[in-house]
Amino acid sequence: MRNQSGGKDHVEKNTLDFLRFVVEDDAMADEELSKAIRAIVGHARHEARKWLCTSMILWNPHERVKRLVDAMADLEARFVVRDNDSIASLLWLGPNAAAGVDWVANEKFEWC
Repeated sequence: MRNQSGGKDHVEKNTLDFLRFVVEDDAMADEELSKAIRAIVGHARHEARKWLCTSMILWNPHERVKRLVDAMADLEARFVVRDNDSIASLLWLGPNAAAGVDWVANEKFEWC
């Protein structure tokens, strides 16, 4: 998904968002997965340039992906904990305490 809220005049606001990034083969070696991530990021950068997106956001990455991306210093990745923007929310109307709720899919979705 791309967010072009800055348009051509404020490209620093334009982002390319990975809405979902899944590793389906947990047995894949870290080296192989790192190569795959690098290839995906390379292609995404190419697309981001075409759409005037100056940054890319990977929403809530799996710990393994986060660790591997963090080891790729040339990607200049930084990890941000959201505490005031695009925070998942839940309205609990049930009689039981919400403390037992498990967040199983904390992902970003397109808003219309």
